[in-house]
Amino acid sequence: MINNLRREVHCNAPPFLLQSAHMILILSANFYTDITDALEAAVKEVLEAAGESYQLYHVPGAVELPVAAQHFIKEKRPEAVITLGCVIQGETDHYDYVLKSCTDGLTRVALDESIPVIQGVLACKNKSQAEDRKTTKGTEFAQTALAMKKLLA
Repeated sequence: MINNLRREVHCNAPPFLLQSAHMILILSANFYTDITDALEAAVKEVLEAAGESYQLYHVPGAVELPVAAQHFIKEKRPEAVITLGCVIQGETDHYDYVLKSCTDGLTRVALDESIPVIQGVLACKNKSQAEDRKTTKGTEFAQTALAMKKLLA
């Protein structure tokens, strides 16, 4: 899983704007990559159609999203952050701990840094629910980021 961490940059901005972070940051967790890959594709489609630049980074799992968001916000100062992941309920309480850690952390980062952080982590009871939501939710997450970017501009 750690060897699969990737980075992707899509830039519609002229080079002189790259230093001023006119872009949206996408962070994607590497669990359930069939789901997160579909979320990513839907997000990228919306952002590209809107003419937005973005940078995409992968993290090992949902729990790592808040610290990655905080790090890249400080380093890159994006206009918004979209976090993507999928957590599927199992037979233990681990699901609850992962979601709470992720959600609380992302909320804190958004408030501390005053940057919209879109919580795009699917919380599903089973894989079928995740499959049903992956495309529509990815689109919604991107639309939310664009709306918040416009609102706070």
